[in-house]
Amino acid sequence: MRKTKSSMTSLDAKVMSKELKSLTGSYAEKAYGGNPFSIRFNTQTSKRELLLMDGLFLALSDRIERNGGTEIGEFAGAVRRKFDNSRVLSVTQNGFDRIIRIAFSRPEGSEMIFELLGKGNVLIVENGMITAAMRTDRRGNFEAKPGRKYEAPSQRFNPIDSSDEQLKELLRSSRGDTVRTLATIAGLGPDLAEEVCERTSIERERRPSDLSDDEIGAINRTIMDIVSSALERPDPVVYYKGEAAVQFTPVPFRIFSSLDARKYDSLSSAIIGFIRDRKIEAVNADEERYARLIRRQQEQIERFRADRDAARAFASSIYEDYPAFEKMIQSIRKGKETAFSYRKTSGGKVAISVGTGEIEIDPSMEPNTIASMIYDGAKEIERKLRRAEEALAEIIRNKPEAVPEARKIVIKKAIRRFWFEQYRWFVSSEGCLIVGGRDAKTNDRLVSKHLSPGDRYAHADIYGAPSVVVKWKEGATEKTLEEACTFAVCFSRAWNSKIGAASAYWVMPEQVSKTPQTGEFLPRGAFVIRGRRNYFNKLKLELVLGKITYEGETRLVCAPESAMSQNSTFYVRVIPGNRTKENLAAELADKLDVGRDEIVSVLPPGTSDIAGAPITHQTKE
Repeated sequence: MRKTKSSMTSLDAKVMSKELKSLTGSYAEKAYGGNPFSIRFNTQTSKRELLLMDGLFLALSDRIERNGGTEIGEFAGAVRRKFDNSRVLSVTQNGFDRIIRIAFSRPEGSEMIFELLGKGNVLIVENGMITAAMRTDRRGNFEAKPGRKYEAPSQRFNPIDSSDEQLKELLRSSRGDTVRTLATIAGLGPDLAEEVCERTSIERERRPSDLSDDEIGAINRTIMDIVSSALERPDPVVYYKGEAAVQFTPVPFRIFSSLDARKYDSLSSAIIGFIRDRKIEAVNADEERYARLIRRQQEQIERFRADRDAARAFASSIYEDYPAFEKMIQSIRKGKETAFSYRKTSGGKVAISVGTGEIEIDPSMEPNTIASMIYDGAKEIERKLRRAEEALAEIIRNKPEAVPEARKIVIKKAIRRFWFEQYRWFVSSEGCLIVGGRDAKTNDRLVSKHLSPGDRYAHADIYGAPSVVVKWKEGATEKTLEEACTFAVCFSRAWNSKIGAASAYWVMPEQVSKTPQTGEFLPRGAFVIRGRRNYFNKLKLELVLGKITYEGETRLVCAPESAMSQNSTFYVRVIPGNRTKENLAAELADKLDVGRDEIVSVLPPGTSDIAGAPITHQTKE
């Protein structure tokens, strides 16, 4: 199970440092301690607040996000004295590390350094010397305290500025697996490292020394593509598991595609939303825990009251009908049944059931003495009742306050994630959902999990082509099957070979098997097809790229034009060519109003070209 994000990553810091550049030229005003620690800046058009939440999450807000307090604290006081009305000169990141520096006009040579690593820290530095620290911290031989020279953590490798050769040297020198090497030695962090492996289809557990030069080049390009996309066209997302916020990224990550997601217009607002939702979830969990405690305590109090009242009533009944009680005691002495339940205990005593509890008596005593003992038992229950009531009052006093509605961040509508978005997909002209695998692993998963009786299975007549599942609907015809087969050949090796046309076939689900003939080997992602295949020949290698609406949600897809002409009002035709996906994405991102990564993720494998001008028309009603 993936853990909840506990700090910003180097990629987050890179994007945040760019967002904070908007403070350049503004003037620092007041600083406040507590959580969040905050500094207010006065820009030419508005006041903005820099927030440090939980010591490790930095964000810029257009509104006051403090808990309504006026706490200053020692370090915030130092910030006020040092930087009051001082102008921001620059905002920079230390290489690709989780350190952001804000330089001020005065005192000369002064800056604030936000270390978003370890337990987090903020330092005031003048001409390289620390003059104040939010917390005294030790990192190796370096101690963050006033009077010491500031030393940034050493960074062995900066993936942003590295060449393929430098990355190869680093990877080949590692003894760990690929994902751990990228995460730690290369400084990507676990999430970005996993995302790079996912996008390059390189197994996480592979030894770096086994990687080819082409694979290392692909890793380096993918790192740069992700960073470039995050900086040039950020599309921040907060991910949720149920109602709990567990992750955020500056651009969508494929490794989190199974989680629910909410998009934001800036990384700052995403981080504020993430922290707010995480705290609300924690408060809600506390409220549930306290509600259980209160309920149990109230139930215990009711039991004590019932037992006390029952004991008092029992003692009173002794005096009201003394002969009957005396007769009952005699029966107990003889071991006979009575109107009251009882059980023998040690020393000749018995425990009589009273209410939900028991009162121990000695049947050898006189009834008056026994009645007195029962009254004493009632008094003891009364004392327990008082202690339980005091404990309840203490629980209620310590119960956390509910999160005021005014402090809950306004969340944009959650973006629905469909099960098929982890695959390639489109909707046919006849309304059938058509889903294709991305690689051998997803081919296996798609067919084993989602090929149902009554569906259709399509495949290009080319080795290694994706498996395509047609979720069949009543009334669909061969037109849908031809579109599925076209989709299958376009996402096969045929596209990169630029052969112009290819063949594909479709079969029924019962013809698809993972069981090979005796003595044969069936590789991962491959299937045995038994029986007659229904072919479509000379299928044109051409697709169109555009947005469609599916169950109220807008998505970018790449599909045969006959399908898109029924579902999209604007699309671009793509054919096999010589331009990389990234090159096409750079040209089409603004036209389609989507992120470059989104375009790259839906284009066919290899290189392509744009054919003709974008097409605009009305969809079929």
